Amino acid sequence: MNSEALESLRRCGKAQLGTYPRITVGLGTCGNAAGAQKVYDAFQETLAGAIAEGRVRLDGVGCRGACWAEPLVEVQMGDGRSYVFANVTEGRAPIIAKQVLAGKLNARRCIGYYQCGADSEDVSSPLLAQVEDLASGQSRYLMGPCGYLDPLSLEQYAAIGGLRALQATLSKGGAEEVLLKLGEAGLRGRGGAGFPTAQKWRAAADSDDPVRYVIVNGDEGDPGAYMDRTLMESAPYQVLEGALLAAVGIGAHEVIVFVRSEYKQACTTLERAVQVLRENGVIGPNALGSGYGLDVFVEKSAGSFVCGEETALIAAFEGRIPRPSKKPPYPAERGLFGHPTVIDNVETLANAPLIVAGGVGSFRSHGTVLCPGTKTICLTGAVNRTGVVEVDMGTPLSHVVCELGGVDEASVKAVQLGGPSGAFIAQGELGMPLDFESIAQEGTIMGSGGALVIGQGDCVVDLTRYLMEFCAEESCGRCKPCAGGTRECARILERLCDGQGHPEDLDGLEDLGNAMMRGSLCGLGKSASGPLLSAIAQFRPEFEAHIEGTCPSAVCRSLVQLVIVPEKCQGERCCLGTCPGNAVKGKFGKPGTIDPRLCEKCFTCIDACPYDAIKVLPS
Repeated sequence: MNSEALESLRRCGKAQLGTYPRITVGLGTCGNAAGAQKVYDAFQETLAGAIAEGRVRLDGVGCRGACWAEPLVEVQMGDGRSYVFANVTEGRAPIIAKQVLAGKLNARRCIGYYQCGADSEDVSSPLLAQVEDLASGQSRYLMGPCGYLDPLSLEQYAAIGGLRALQATLSKGGAEEVLLKLGEAGLRGRGGAGFPTAQKWRAAADSDDPVRYVIVNGDEGDPGAYMDRTLMESAPYQVLEGALLAAVGIGAHEVIVFVRSEYKQACTTLERAVQVLRENGVIGPNALGSGYGLDVFVEKSAGSFVCGEETALIAAFEGRIPRPSKKPPYPAERGLFGHPTVIDNVETLANAPLIVAGGVGSFRSHGTVLCPGTKTICLTGAVNRTGVVEVDMGTPLSHVVCELGGVDEASVKAVQLGGPSGAFIAQGELGMPLDFESIAQEGTIMGSGGALVIGQGDCVVDLTRYLMEFCAEESCGRCKPCAGGTRECARILERLCDGQGHPEDLDGLEDLGNAMMRGSLCGLGKSASGPLLSAIAQFRPEFEAHIEGTCPSAVCRSLVQLVIVPEKCQGERCCLGTCPGNAVKGKFGKPGTIDPRLCEKCFTCIDACPYDAIKVLPS
């Protein structure tokens, strides 16, 4: 593909994005799980004639991060306004479609609107995202294309400035300029402790070895985290262009995208995107007509959590047992098959095209001096608006949780930040800025950016038990402090949740956690005890209560009791027929009771009662 062909792509994409009315339906994993494909099909059936005549355009797009609002539909009208509808059903889609055709859209049913337009080529343009209740309070620098473009339309990606960075780098031989711009921008890795990206790339570029590789680490294994999945599904060309820039920057010719096989839609999207790039001459022996050879391969991982660690990832790709190796040497010095290898996560690489094409100043206008740019955060747990948000580095955690998550600070007990290896941030510390230095001072890590919000009714001990069990199951087993330590910690925590704890257990857990930090081989093992140690430090009374035989949050089943509230019970005995232990006692028409000696705490009676008359209380 030469510059004329690329310009033709841009014009075609602009025409697509400039066709009004334009209706988009989010078809990411979260949207499809909520029934978005049926909504899309309903629009297509209703609008078939209008689409054929060019009177309206219908696009399936990626996820804009508002998972709580799926299925999400956007209608861009010719008057310059775009209307966003949340939780659209298959039955409501034809109604919206007919209103669009009639030019009488009922905007009162939408959750927000904004001025739209297809003239801008800036993927960070606020025109792509400033929607009430969806992106308010966010900085949509990186995720601009998500939920706006058809993920597999190379024309639409080119229309907003896509491939401009790669084209300029290849045509001008600007490998050195790529490294300089990333260094000036101060981009730091978004998947762990924030290592300077340009420094890593420079180490590989300065190697005497002529064979070099770039690996995209899409093996996102943190429970409840899907920032990278969102980017891979919704902005695949942006991710791939970033990886190709890395290849050119270090003098590599092959890019390997390592994606967990459970991400079926992401795998399919990336494979199709690579095929489109190859068919259009963006990659191949003469990439973009430059004479420089570039190729991309998508490799599906088996889903092992430890493969998120770069040396374990390399071992898995080479067909060896995925276990971390001692460093140095680092992969940038000796990596895949013994050659210099740059490994970066998806979000890190997706920033590269924006920095190279949009300029260092645009990137550094976000974030702090030491931590410029933005960070995607995956909000899960006790919030009203789950999903992926994007904020400036340095944004207070309270803004992310309360403003973007839609909850009151008083309802939050803590936030578990940084994946299964991250610490608990108590309610009183929610003002902490989200940047690498501030988070390190709290004794935790940014990780990939998962934020699990823990409500006042959640049990910290039970959640800590789950995290330690996860780490124990995912340990590669190479070093005893990690493999044995996580298993023993999980066993003790299981005892606590069953009401069989001992006073000396807390000291034992702390000793084990500290030993894991000192003696484990890799970063995953060293940080595995982070949640445990922070939970005990922040919520010691809750652990002590479990040792005394009660769960203050009434979550751990061995430490709770079920009672019938007399004022609510109608005496209909709805619960009696579902109780396997025959624990419900009393006469018909009168409030009943539950015999704790017979109660198996299966909670089926709670589901059966239409009056919400059965409560779970601490024992």
